[in-house]
Amino acid sequence: MKRKSSGGERSGPSQRQLRAAELVRHALVEILAREELRDPDLAGVSVTIGEVRASPDLKHMTAFVSALGPGDPSVIAAALSRCGGFLRGRLARMIDLRFTPELHFQPDVSYEEARHIDELLASPDVARDLERKRRRMSRRKKGEDVSGWVVLDKPEDMTSTHAVSAVRRAFNAQKAGHSGTLDPLASGILPIALGEATKTVPWLMEAQKTYLFTIKWGASTETQDREGKISAESDVRPGEAAIREALKGFIGEIAQIPPQYSAVKVEGERAYDLARSGEVVELEPRQVVVYEADLVGTEGDDLAHFRIRSGKGFYIRALVRDLAAKLGAEGHVWRLRRTAVGPFTEENAVTLGALEDLRHKGAASERLKPVETALADIPALAINGEDAFKLKQGRPIQLLPHVVEQLKPNFKPRTIAGQDASRAAVALFEGKAVALGDVRAGQFKPTRVFHIANE
Repeated sequence: MKRKSSGGERSGPSQRQLRAAELVRHALVEILAREELRDPDLAGVSVTIGEVRASPDLKHMTAFVSALGPGDPSVIAAALSRCGGFLRGRLARMIDLRFTPELHFQPDVSYEEARHIDELLASPDVARDLERKRRRMSRRKKGEDVSGWVVLDKPEDMTSTHAVSAVRRAFNAQKAGHSGTLDPLASGILPIALGEATKTVPWLMEAQKTYLFTIKWGASTETQDREGKISAESDVRPGEAAIREALKGFIGEIAQIPPQYSAVKVEGERAYDLARSGEVVELEPRQVVVYEADLVGTEGDDLAHFRIRSGKGFYIRALVRDLAAKLGAEGHVWRLRRTAVGPFTEENAVTLGALEDLRHKGAASERLKPVETALADIPALAINGEDAFKLKQGRPIQLLPHVVEQLKPNFKPRTIAGQDASRAAVALFEGKAVALGDVRAGQFKPTRVFHIANE
C-alpha cells in the first residue's frame, strides 16, 4: 500500500506520527499496568507516560516517563530502557504497524514543578493508603462479567462502534466487540461479542455473509454510496440482461481493491481517516470470494436490487464501483442490508429498541447466545469434568485413538487470524465451551480457554 503526498509543507509532527505515537503510548501504559516488569528499580513504582514522540519514519519512539509519587524519572527511564526488548516484544503483539519501533525512554521534566505535591504525599501513612487504593483500582473492572453473543439488527445512520457501546451498556458488560464493521449507511446483522465471546471473534470474521443492496444508476460518489459527493455522472442505464451477464464475472475468487473510504489499515491508520484528511491512498487488490451474486429485480431505470453471498473482506461498495465500470455506467450504493453472518440471521436478531425494553424488565439475557454459537462449523469434542479442569489450567489432554478418528472427517483447511486452524476443535463440557485448541499427536492442546461466569 502506498500513500501519495497531498502537497504542501508541514511544520511539526505529521498526523501519521501523532496517531502512531498515541497508539504506542496507550499500549505502553497498558503493558506497565500489568506489572510484568521485574527490574528492581521499578519495584513499587507507579510509572506514567506523559508523551510519546515518533520519528518521521516511525522506526523510533521516545517515551517521556515519570513517577506517580516517589521515584526518580531518570532511574525509571534507565530501568525501562533495560526492559526495552521485553516491551518491544509485547508491543508487537498489541499494535498494528508495519514494523515495531525501537523504544527510547527519557525522564519527563514537565512534572518537576509539581514535585512539592509529591513530597506532601510521600509520608508513610499517605503512601500506604495510596498504594492500597491503586491496587484495588487496578483489580477492579467496570461492569458485569457476562459472556455471549448478541445478534443485533443495526439501524441505518449508526456506526458499528456506537452499536457495540449501546449493547455493552444494555448488559453492563465489562468487554464487548464486533465481528466486522457494518457501514453507517447499512442496516442488518451485526453480531456483537460480550466477555469471553470476544475470543471467538476471529472465527466469525471468516464466516460467509449475505447482503441485499440497491444500486442507483446515473452517478458515482467519492464514497461509492449515497452519502458521498458526486464524482462522476452518466446517462447510461444498464438493462437487466446486461447486468446479469456482467455479474457473472464477479462470482468465485476475484481480486478486489477496497474503497478509499474503508476500514483497511495503512501503516496503522484507517484508510477512511486518511481519505477524509485529503490524503490519496493506493490500496492493493485483495483476494475475496463471492459464492452467489443475483439480480433480484429493478425499479424503473434508475434502481437495481441485488443479493450477494460472500466471504471475508468483501466490499459491496467496491463491487458496485467495478460493476458500473464494466457496464460503462456510473452508480453507487443506494441501500444496503446485511441479512446473515455465519450462523447468525435475521430470524434470531434483536433491535436496540427491543433490547432496551428487555433490559428494563431485567430480561436482556434472553437475547444472549452462548459463546460456542460462533463455532458451529468446527469439530466439537465432548469432555469430562477432569479434562475440563485440566484445560482451564491451560494443560493439554490425551485423546483416545477412536476419538481422534471421529474428529478427522470434520477437519478442513482454514486460516484464522493468519494462523493454521486446519486441526482446530472446540472442547465442550456439558454442552458449554471450555476451550478452543488443536488436535495433534493424540492430544488436544488448548489455544484459547474460556472462563465464563454467567453460566
